[in-house]
Amino acid sequence: MKKFLFIFIFFLLLAITSIIVFLSVSGYETDRFNNIIIKEIYKKDQNLKIDLNKIKIKLDLKKFDLFLSTNKPKLTYAGINLAISNIDVYLDFISLIRSKPNVSRVIFSTNKIKIEEFKKLVVRIKPSNLKSFILNNTNSGEISGKLNLSFNKDFLLDNYKINGKVQNINFKINNNEKINNTSFNFIADDKLILINSISANYKDIIIPNGSINVEKKDGYILDGSIGT
Repeated sequence: MKKFLFIFIFFLLLAITSIIVFLSVSGYETDRFNNIIIKEIYKKDQNLKIDLNKIKIKLDLKKFDLFLSTNKPKLTYAGINLAISNIDVYLDFISLIRSKPNVSRVIFSTNKIKIEEFKKLVVRIKPSNLKSFILNNTNSGEISGKLNLSFNKDFLLDNYKINGKVQNINFKINNNEKINNTSFNFIADDKLILINSISANYKDIIIPNGSINVEKKDGYILDGSIGT
């Protein structure tokens, strides 16, 4: 009896380990949950249309979270095509079995987006100084990045984190002052914006490097350096 119990436990642990390794490395591919996810997203925002390829169920070993991953989904927001390369949806496993997925986190990864296309999305956000600046003071160039959204149990946004890269954008400071061929990397959340690897051209003065930190604390606290 003890020998049988030992063998049973051994094979059970072996099976669990195999499943964990399989889900973390390869993942299980299915389209069973596509309609469920699409309906849940549509309930939250009817401007967002989504067409998913097959979804891979995978395991994040670092956080031991279950997540659904899909490549090259077709997304449009208010008729604007979004250059999304990948979506990862983190959720509670039990809620998935019950066909009522409780989404805790969604990560969108984008391809390069032309600044003119990006402006079409910015139009949809609430009025702000940043929105006004992007719409009126930028042209040409590209932006790419990753948007990490965290939600509570009611699928309301708790916090966010954005990181990405801007390439070859031209900024207009006023009618006469322009900064051309600007590129930089950025990380931002609700408290801090970090910009580094800045390069630009201002009146034929080459800026090869620089960094700026913007802390949101009773207004904005700016700190940084620019090399020429």
